[in-house]
Amino acid sequence: MAEELTEGIVAQQEQPSGLVTLQDLAISNASEIAALVAVLERKGVLTQQEVVDEIVRLKQKTGKVR
Repeated sequence: MAEELTEGIVAQQEQPSGLVTLQDLAISNASEIAALVAVLERKGVLTQQEVVDEIVRLKQKTGKVR
């Protein structure tokens, strides 16, 4: 199901030549992640702060903290 959603979003943003830009992919990815977080938050599974904390933790683990 997630794959179908991704394909649908990317297909909507395709360039006339059939190519998808890196910017289009980044925007699509960010939108999908935001939607997942919103659903999980609405269901009480997690909070946005928990997501932010996990992102920071993962960046620290890989040494990519800004």
